Amino acid sequence: MIVCLYERDWVGQSRDKQTEWTASRVCGCMESEVAGWLGWQRSAWKGNEDKRGIPVTHDVYSKSWLYVNGHPVVCDRHMEVATIVSNMNPGINATTDSEEVMLLQQALLWMLYDAGHLAKYPMAIDNLGDLEEMMPSKGRCPATRMYEEAITSAVRYYHNQHVYPYTYLGGYCYRNKMYKLALKYWARAASVIKNYNYSRDDEEIYKEFLDIANELIPHIMRVVSSGISARSILKDPECFGYLLEFYDGICEWEEGSATPVLHIGWAKALFNTIAKFDARVRSHVKIFCVAPDATEDEEVQETSGLEKAAAEARTSQDQNGNMATDCINLSEEEMEPSELLHRWPPVRLASAKMRGLRDLLLADKLNSQAISLQLTAQSQVTMSKKRGTSGGEIESTHAGGRSKRSRRE
Repeated sequence: MIVCLYERDWVGQSRDKQTEWTASRVCGCMESEVAGWLGWQRSAWKGNEDKRGIPVTHDVYSKSWLYVNGHPVVCDRHMEVATIVSNMNPGINATTDSEEVMLLQQALLWMLYDAGHLAKYPMAIDNLGDLEEMMPSKGRCPATRMYEEAITSAVRYYHNQHVYPYTYLGGYCYRNKMYKLALKYWARAASVIKNYNYSRDDEEIYKEFLDIANELIPHIMRVVSSGISARSILKDPECFGYLLEFYDGICEWEEGSATPVLHIGWAKALFNTIAKFDARVRSHVKIFCVAPDATEDEEVQETSGLEKAAAEARTSQDQNGNMATDCINLSEEEMEPSELLHRWPPVRLASAKMRGLRDLLLADKLNSQAISLQLTAQSQVTMSKKRGTSGGEIESTHAGGRSKRSRRE
């Protein structure tokens, strides 16, 4: 039997919410002789159909976050042990963890790490980083190094199809008040989820993104906008660009899905967040709309041109005739507010909704009603591509008309 781990098949504890997020079972199989997988416990929890024994074929895992698009962590015997250790739950109750269990888990994970058995297991590395953040080990790598290594593992071995390595690092940055980096890694997480189609089986990752959009990002905006902050991220166009990339990924996740993702709660959070950015800051973001049928060469060529233009803008003269400072290599603390506005970060938007919002987002005065209508428009959209002699033409087709939105619990 081949034992595979899917991204939902990991146990950890979200200290942002102080609640446990957990998966159903740890094993899944790419063959019909499956020992037991997700449906085993989901059927017990929600009365769903028991799916044990059904092959995990291409039709099952394609565009499915639950099966990471066919890129699960395939375990050898040592990684199976790592799975057991990584899934140790130190929780005594909803608010208390066992320090002894955590220390044991930390020691065992370091043994497996030193033996090289976590190299292809991104979430075990993240869990080790989480433990190091709470209880640093003398002479060991800091938690940030572990989180970055988990991302490297996901990119190298799993074609960058895993979302949680980015949300782990984003959560770390958020907890340590490195808000700009938190926005960056949340945007990277959204750039991964856009590779999938949303379904009701994705409830855990949906809640993760909903919490980021409706709780964590608004909290950041409240913190950085209170009082007088000379170096607020609200003066940095790159931060606005990260927000656009985050929502663009969510919108792409929705496209082609049978179940809608975005509702009025998302729209309100988006508007309230972008409204914190002054029009002058928003105008310094160069938005590059990518057509769904654009070839990779076309995207690279146009993106290179945009980045070149942005680089020229950074080194152009300011209104006083002085050369603007290139701030890319400076940290946030080293930059003056005026220097932040000399940055012209390019942002690529590929989703139909965010491309439609482009002019509204850059307008001097934001129109909340228009933004909400665009963001919560018909969600069950199938993007069909029709190529002609003059390039690609995009059409949107709606199957079965406009369906009612189901109320989320």
